Amino acid sequence: QHSFKQWPIELLVKTCKLLLKDYGLIPVVFGVKGQEHTVEMLKSELPSSSVIDLVGKTSPSEAASVISQCSICIANDSGLMHLSAAVGTPTVFLCSVTDLTWVYGNKKNCRIIRHSDCQPCYAINRHLVHSCSRPCLSAIQPETVVMAVDDLMNTIDIK
Repeated sequence: QHSFKQWPIELLVKTCKLLLKDYGLIPVVFGVKGQEHTVEMLKSELPSSSVIDLVGKTSPSEAASVISQCSICIANDSGLMHLSAAVGTPTVFLCSVTDLTWVYGNKKNCRIIRHSDCQPCYAINRHLVHSCSRPCLSAIQPETVVMAVDDLMNTIDIK
């Protein structure tokens, strides 16, 4: 629904490749029906058996159950990000120009990554939001996300 808050898929793919290679982390992909392209892009770049596709396949309570079993969650500004933090899963939050600086859950389990000189997306007009090229999200590099994952894994001793 809010695609302007989504990290570019090319950067997600690079990050998943690094996390699979360096940590053996397998992506579990959530989303709503119509976002299947994310899974297809990941499967085209990773061994398809290394991608778990839950796009459009879970209720909120099922998603909470699955996320609670994950080692770590990397999420856009979304309900799933809040759900992840609420169930206690270590979470890396990729923030666009939303002015969020706090998430539910234990703050030591969360890392917020943002690069923005803009005003919050919802503070600008609807046309501008949907025509924005999202430089705030494009500036977040895969290596930065991997460093945040590494920091969380070391801080709370994730295996």
